[in-house]
Amino acid sequence: MGDHYLAEGMSTSKPPRFNGSDYHYWTTRMRLFLQSKGWHIWEIVEHGDIKILDPNGQIKIVANLTHEEKLRLKPNMEAKLYLVCALTRDEYSKVSNCGSA
Repeated sequence: MGDHYLAEGMSTSKPPRFNGSDYHYWTTRMRLFLQSKGWHIWEIVEHGDIKILDPNGQIKIVANLTHEEKLRLKPNMEAKLYLVCALTRDEYSKVSNCGSA
């Protein structure tokens, strides 16, 4: 396969793959991967989505967000993408209906 071949989950540009076994090993690697993408990404995974509130303290719906507010929410989507891409199909099906990490 050549010198450039990396086993699945051993790339620094792709999240480590979780297949349902050895969770402790995967979480350590995943935490480091997410932190390397930016501390804001790790904070979202650990503490929840960034939320934009209206003047009454209610979460604004996407249709009412300004362009700048949508840009502030981009890390939410990045964090979710990394998490989804780290799961095998079987593991994804177990958590696809969860509301938070």
